[in-house]
Amino acid sequence: MKPEKEKYAERFADYMIEALERTGKRKADIARLAALSRTTISQIVGKKPNSTTGKLILPERETVDRIANAFGDPVAKARRAAGYDPAGNHHADTVEEALDESFFDYKGLSEDDKAKLRPILEMLDREIARLRNSPAPQKLARAAMNTTTVLLQLQIKNDEGFTSAENRARTAVEKVHLKQFRMNKVKGDEYELTFSHQEEVDLDEQIYTLLREIKIEVKRRKCSMLANVREKDGDRYW
Repeated sequence: MKPEKEKYAERFADYMIEALERTGKRKADIARLAALSRTTISQIVGKKPNSTTGKLILPERETVDRIANAFGDPVAKARRAAGYDPAGNHHADTVEEALDESFFDYKGLSEDDKAKLRPILEMLDREIARLRNSPAPQKLARAAMNTTTVLLQLQIKNDEGFTSAENRARTAVEKVHLKQFRMNKVKGDEYELTFSHQEEVDLDEQIYTLLREIKIEVKRRKCSMLANVREKDGDRYW
């Protein structure tokens, strides 16, 4: 069984064939008067499937009206052949038809351009239907975040005893590595740091990673370090 749209496409083609014979007008005349390409008129009258969609062309209502005017026929006659409500009370049933009546007409696209775009619209229509029918994704329960405050005692020594090099290394460590943990400098070489974590193993990993990064930063500046990390209100050490 042919889709409804295909049936109306054939009926409208039959209407145009009859109108051409009845009025004695040529396809080129209709193309010019209706502001359509000759290719489009030939495809409609010849019942040739569009090369992009593989379907017969059924013009939208506004184009049907222009073709009817080109023949000098009542608009209602052409609309009935194309399956449109003669009174103009047509309601779009699909995304493609809705865009035919709004976006396409507004943009002034040709029948050929519309035929190229319709497969994309049909694909979007199917995808929208698929998403609507898909089960809602289950929200993963988010583990509660914990915070732990630790005290870091950090001694930095330059290999050659230069205090300026030690100060530059300490400034770099504070700015690049400690500041992200809400650093609070308690005294010269002691810092209060706050870590956010879910599990204890996560806290351990963050602290050991921080110590490795500090060691690399200090060594890069020809210094060495000695670090001691303990929990502020507990008895854990790293």
